Amino acid sequence: MYFFDKGLLSLYLDQCSPRMPLKVYSNNEWYSIPSLSDLEDDITGIGYDVYGGDHRFDYRNIEQIKVGNRPPLDLEGLQAMKTGQKPTEEKPEKKDSEEEPMPDEEPTDEKPEKEPDLSWYSPAYDIGRKIIHEAKRSKV
Repeated sequence: MYFFDKGLLSLYLDQCSPRMPLKVYSNNEWYSIPSLSDLEDDITGIGYDVYGGDHRFDYRNIEQIKVGNRPPLDLEGLQAMKTGQKPTEEKPEKKDSEEEPMPDEEPTDEKPEKEPDLSWYSPAYDIGRKIIHEAKRSKV
């Protein structure tokens, strides 16, 4: 099994611009890594939270990395990238004995009751109804 490491994060940092920061998801929080100097250690790195506080994290605890607006790369994607295989999605097979149970009653075509009119209680309900009515009328 492959994990994120200093070398891989360094490659992503080299490709990033200051407008597209590298972020790692570790210890249930996203951390920004602005420069290579934060990746000096081979086991742990330093990331900065949204408040600017620095936190040390273990590379093996990284669950995802994200660069700019690109979709995040998680551990499954990393495994697929390193092994050259697509991530497998296991779909449970249905057996004949596991069919969905039939409902006891047939569905009826009855409409649910209309909600009570609460405009007398608060004018906000009446305003909301008027806004929705105007929006429907303007679309026509």
